[in-house]
Amino acid sequence: MSISHLGQGVVVASRTDVEAGAREWFAGPAPTAVAVRDERGRSHEVAGSDRLREIERRARLIAVSAGLARAVAALVADRAVRVHQVRVDPRAAGDEQVMALRVTLVGGAEADVPVWPGVPRLHAYPAGDRVEIAGEPLVVVELPGAAREADGWVPAAAFAEALRDHVAEATAGTPSPVVAAMA
Repeated sequence: MSISHLGQGVVVASRTDVEAGAREWFAGPAPTAVAVRDERGRSHEVAGSDRLREIERRARLIAVSAGLARAVAALVADRAVRVHQVRVDPRAAGDEQVMALRVTLVGGAEADVPVWPGVPRLHAYPAGDRVEIAGEPLVVVELPGAAREADGWVPAAAFAEALRDHVAEATAGTPSPVVAAMA
């Protein structure tokens, strides 16, 4: 694993490590049962309820999108982009939360961009405080079909390249997106 030190004890994993971890979770099957040992040392499998499996699926999606969002932010470190908070994209097929980037668009508008693993499309919505996004997107970016790899993964580099033309350059007053993304 590639690790960088930013001083004062801050340790940051590289963009490729963060993306690799997210991709591993994206491609891997979700566990259906957990192997445990009882007080006598006997092995048992403990299966979760349907509700627990749904919670684990949603948590996994957030974790994957967070890793992907961090990798995207690291790739566009020269732009006004940072990993912000989870959002529900009204244009998505479901009501799941994914990590969103907070960006400053060219022209100055602040926007939230939910990052959906495996979905080659980005929506930039007016920035807000609610988890559930309302309103129409300010920008919609469709990635080329070739951006999606055979296993369904859309690499951080493809998202970063798609965002580059729509996001303003970072200024001295903008917090470092690399530090914010890897925190």
